[in-house]
Order: sequence, then C-alpha cells, then structure tokens
Amino acid sequence: MKRDLRLHLYEKELRRLMLELLDHDYVIFEDSRDDSRYVQYLVHDAAVYGEVGSRHWLPESEGLRKESVTALGCLGFEGGASRGNFSRDHLPHDARRLACLTELLFGAAYGEAADMMPLSSAQSAITAAGKFVVVRTSWKRDGSCKAFRSSVESLVTSA
Repeated sequence: MKRDLRLHLYEKELRRLMLELLDHDYVIFEDSRDDSRYVQYLVHDAAVYGEVGSRHWLPESEGLRKESVTALGCLGFEGGASRGNFSRDHLPHDARRLACLTELLFGAAYGEAADMMPLSSAQSAITAAGKFVVVRTSWKRDGSCKAFRSSVESLVTSA
C-alpha cells in the first residue's frame, strides 16, 4: 500500500478517535503481515496515550533492534524493557499529526514500511444498550477498502 493511502487510513481512524475523546476509546494499527507489529492510541482523562509494540512478549523474540530503540527514543517513546512496549503520553489531539507520527513509528520500530498494509481496530466507549461496538476494517492488496468486511462486533460489557 502506498504511503499516501496509509496516511489517509490512519488520519480517518484517528479523526474518529479525536472526535469525542472519550476515556478508554482506542485504535490499533497493525501490519497485516505480522500482528506483532503495531501502533496503538488510547484516550484517558482527555489525553492521548500512544504505544508501539516492542515484541518483547514473544518468546522467540529479542525485541527491537538497537537502531529502533534509538529512533523511538528520538520520537519521545520510552520503555521497551522486558515485556514492556514503547510509550508516550499526552500526544497532540490532531489526527493529521498523529497519522504522520504513526507512519514514522512504524518505520522507526520495524524498518521500511513501503509495502506495509495496515489493519485497524477501534473501540468506542459509547455504549448502546450496554454493548461496546468494535469496528475492524481490512484492506485488499490493491488498496481498496473491504467495506467493513471484517465485522462490526458487539461485545457485552459487564457493567
């Protein structure tokens, strides 16, 4: 998938997240080829928290390369220690800036993202009859959206 199309996908999903800034809303972007490569954002206390998967939780993994750790540090993301991801809190509430940051984070953490096809998952804390709605979107190799093919799932909350 081309960079411009990825940025458009990121921005669209992040704009949805920024729309109401409700606590516990989140969006996850993962590499369709490797679900251990992901960037996620969570809203808490009207702030945006970002996280990049460190791969430390995979038994066969040694985590990210040293160059990746340095690059993520330059972007303000810290952590990555044993079983921890790289994170940064109080990110800007600007969907375009976060979309660009997402592209940079994928490149910094996992290397060249030129042919990466992201999948996105999002959850909204907006409830209807005690249910959370989770929306997943997947993309074909040619870049066209499979109009929410993956699903709109309802998860019963235990409130």
